[in-house]
Amino acid sequence: MGEFVDRYNSAPIENAEPSSRVKEMVESADIVVTSKLSRTVQTLRLFNKEPNLSSEIFNEAQLPYSNRRFFKLPAKVWAPILRVAWLFGYKNNSESFAEAKQRAELGADMLIELAHDKKDVLLVGHGIMNRLITKALVKRGVVIKEKTGDSNLAYSVLEMNL
Repeated sequence: MGEFVDRYNSAPIENAEPSSRVKEMVESADIVVTSKLSRTVQTLRLFNKEPNLSSEIFNEAQLPYSNRRFFKLPAKVWAPILRVAWLFGYKNNSESFAEAKQRAELGADMLIELAHDKKDVLLVGHGIMNRLITKALVKRGVVIKEKTGDSNLAYSVLEMNL
């Protein structure tokens, strides 16, 4: 499973076709932030853009996995099992759920700081970490104005009252 996680993190993005709304958001952003994982930077390159800031704070929460071999199942079966186990405290070879939430709090603070002076900040990130960061932002009074889902190139628009 560790090899699967490593391959997934370094895998190129597939033929992604961004919507016109996503293109518009990327073009109009004052500040573009990504995780340090290659697929976020590759996604941004679909738009011929480079990030203003790239930080491990925004990296996806990694799947835990055992160093021991158990029965063989496809990764697409193991991944949800391990993600649920992670939510309940299993963290072998990864950060804990509580640590990921703390990192999301730091990410939320960083995004708020970047957004001061009424700047539009675009975060190109990852599913679980994006959800945790959104939750932390809402806790700070940021409002979700639009959300299209959790799939690749889906987006959320959040607004901060300054």
